[in-house]
Amino acid sequence: MTKQLKPCPFCGSEYLFIDEIDYRLNEDIPEHLRDAICFAVVCYDCNARGCEKDTENKAILAWNSRISKSQKHINEIKAQAIEEAVKKADNETYIGVVGSDFPPQKQYKAEILAFADSLRLKHE
Repeated sequence: MTKQLKPCPFCGSEYLFIDEIDYRLNEDIPEHLRDAICFAVVCYDCNARGCEKDTENKAILAWNSRISKSQKHINEIKAQAIEEAVKKADNETYIGVVGSDFPPQKQYKAEILAFADSLRLKHE
């Protein structure tokens, strides 16, 4: 069975691996962890590392869940930035060439705000 990993939430890479961490021989950690073998998903490209879990499947689940939460947060920030840019643009004065066809500003504004809303809905 192939285990499906979602892309890295930081760089978008799909070049990932599951790291097996063996604490049994490490004297620098607390004694109660010395019997542990843990697993974590790691990105080859940016070295992002997922949570250490006691099974490979739990590490994959944690990685895939984190991506959804991270991407939702990123999309919310993007949507807020778009809305702030639209508010700022509303306060600007634009000067055009007489007789030129200026794009219908209200239509573009509505499309931009709809895009911001779609970012929020993308990961619900």
